[in-house]
Amino acid sequence: MNPKAVRFPEIRLAVGAGLSFILLLRVLFFDDSWRDFPPSPIASCHRHTINPAGALVTAALSLFIVINLSPVAYRGALRDRWLAAGLAVFPFRVFLLTALGLL
Repeated sequence: MNPKAVRFPEIRLAVGAGLSFILLLRVLFFDDSWRDFPPSPIASCHRHTINPAGALVTAALSLFIVINLSPVAYRGALRDRWLAAGLAVFPFRVFLLTALGLL
């Protein structure tokens, strides 16, 4: 068996975990777009306070993490599939909330 194929899930899981930590730090300290969700019906005409560049960076980072972990979730061993699914929950929720906040 190819040695690169044996380490394939480990590398993707490590990259996914590191990027999830970076995404968590970004959401907690640098990005304020999640605070406008759900939008209140009273302030719907004054919703231009969201920085679209910051929200797009957050959405792109979270989508990259989900895409990085998806091959492990489909082709990895059972233990690796569960780890990939657990790691993908937070970035997927951040992507969903950021996309809904930009609509």
